[in-house]
Amino acid sequence: MQKTIYFGAMLFAIALPCAAQTAAPNACTLKASEVSAILGATFAEGQPGTERTAGAIVMRSCSYKSKEYSLNVNTITYASVADAKYDSKPLAGKVVAVAGDPDGAVNQVGQGDLDSPNVRYVRGTTSVELRILGLYYKDVKNKAADGAALQAKLLKLKRFP
Repeated sequence: MQKTIYFGAMLFAIALPCAAQTAAPNACTLKASEVSAILGATFAEGQPGTERTAGAIVMRSCSYKSKEYSLNVNTITYASVADAKYDSKPLAGKVVAVAGDPDGAVNQVGQGDLDSPNVRYVRGTTSVELRILGLYYKDVKNKAADGAALQAKLLKLKRFP
């Protein structure tokens, strides 16, 4: 009897992370044509990155590449909505809320040389980050304006999950 209870508990412990993995969205949900139309550059279809798990947490990434820069989509699916909403609290720099955003989107700013256009939002138990990497600006003098323009475009991409 005791062995049956231990075996059942072990199966339950194994099943929890597996259940979270099946509920985690595909980070490559967006179509290259959608990304290209919104961001104004030609992008290749998304290429999935490494999937990582930590207990019930599932992290996935996807990279859409253009000639100049790339869009990285990172998702983290948590066990609870509260955990997902806490996701942006410990970020470096400053987190600024996007006024009137239906998903409570935020931008991460003030990271010095690591600043790049980005948007982070939470849907259900999944936190989604959209981040531009590479030379997204035409001239260093225009970096702030080009970054702000791309950040506004990121908000127009289709939301998921």
